[in-house]
Amino acid sequence: MNHMKKITFIILAVLMISGCTEKIDFKWKEYPIKPHRIAQASFSQGREVNVYPGDADRNIILLASSGGLRLHYGSLYDLSSAITTQLKTEIRKRGVKLVDGASSTIEITVNNISHSTGVIRFGVTLDFDVKLGNGVTIPLQVTNESPTVFEYVMNGAVAWAVIKTLNNEQVKSYLNE
Repeated sequence: MNHMKKITFIILAVLMISGCTEKIDFKWKEYPIKPHRIAQASFSQGREVNVYPGDADRNIILLASSGGLRLHYGSLYDLSSAITTQLKTEIRKRGVKLVDGASSTIEITVNNISHSTGVIRFGVTLDFDVKLGNGVTIPLQVTNESPTVFEYVMNGAVAWAVIKTLNNEQVKSYLNE
């Protein structure tokens, strides 16, 4: 194939692929956490806590790309909200009362997301802060990888963020005060 034919072929291929791109908005779906994943079965019974998403960026960004054909969009605030929602569920299961305006607080803020792809593998890493009402801020990071679609990997990363938060010694101590 001569040089001009190669260039024409490449241009046509790019145009065809770009026309086939699918834009997907991130919609979190709870990935169930098995009870043994969280070390502590219960916290101080009757403890009142307000759990809420922090001031993460609300701008819609590209969260990940699956081979350039599936583009996944959302915001860091969406991710913070997803972690907060699942964290509330797990805290409630362990005897803590969720009360808006409670003096004890846990604030979740996702600061960064990065993704990686490989041969039959997709991965996502979340960097987030857990800010406790006593002024302590705990920076945490989780990575989830799987040979599956982005939605499952992302929902799994949210679940891992909850697990890592509730297994953190400072968080456990705070919830047991």
